Amino acid sequence: IITFIVLSYLLIYCFFYFLCNSTVPDPGNILDIWKTAGLMYTPMASAIITAKIFKSKIFKKEELFGKINIWFLVSLLLPLALMVTSAIISLLVIPGSSLNFNLTGAIDLNEKIPIFLKETLAENITENKLSYSLSTIIYGLSNGLGLSSFLALGEEIGWRGFLFERLKNVSFFKKTFIIGSIWGLWHFPLILSGYNHPNNPKIGVLMMVLSCTAISLISNLLREKSKSIFAAAIFHGSFNSLIIVSIIPLLGNTNTLLVGFLGLSGIISSISWFLVIKKINSGL
Repeated sequence: IITFIVLSYLLIYCFFYFLCNSTVPDPGNILDIWKTAGLMYTPMASAIITAKIFKSKIFKKEELFGKINIWFLVSLLLPLALMVTSAIISLLVIPGSSLNFNLTGAIDLNEKIPIFLKETLAENITENKLSYSLSTIIYGLSNGLGLSSFLALGEEIGWRGFLFERLKNVSFFKKTFIIGSIWGLWHFPLILSGYNHPNNPKIGVLMMVLSCTAISLISNLLREKSKSIFAAAIFHGSFNSLIIVSIIPLLGNTNTLLVGFLGLSGIISSISWFLVIKKINSGL
């Protein structure tokens, strides 16, 4: 495990600083997809190298895709519920947050968009709110099942494949804490460069660890119930694609440490839905 961790951190550091020039790739830019794939497949590369060194299997082959079951559908759709819940928690709990009836929260929070362009985009969204909402959700779900899930598979082979297999005799919550912490810290070069929390990069690293640990409650549960690494990848890809849903209805507080799925509201949302799923599953 230690060898895997060292390799994972070393590869992400080298790839990000030397091949990406310390710039976070834009997954929406087709020219940057290969960079995104390179970053997200470093955990898989680390798992393969570690397994070769110690002459062991990365995971049970039959658990890469597994057999299709109801948990695959849960993996795809649950992120939408997580994002909506996160937005509601932001509105109810986070001071300064209010409902944005124009649904321009994603534009307001994006500091990379020039002011003049924000105004144009905001007008277009305001005039087409229903189609914007539906297209955002449809795109998120379809991308979550497509390209985004295959990109996420590179990470999940490391987290929910290699690590999950080697921690199989560890209790669920201890395993979740270990995987979540390793996964969260793996993002540190990206976070320090302004990814996710541009105004609070140092605190953002800690928030990413907390967020990944909370998300791992659900990811590990889905991995366990589905007996499939790809189901966890679908969940990962889907929440990556739908994360915008957690901020488009928000106005006012733009502190990403608090609002949005990767802020405090998202952590509360993840823990809440984990408890709901556990409760429902125990009653089946």
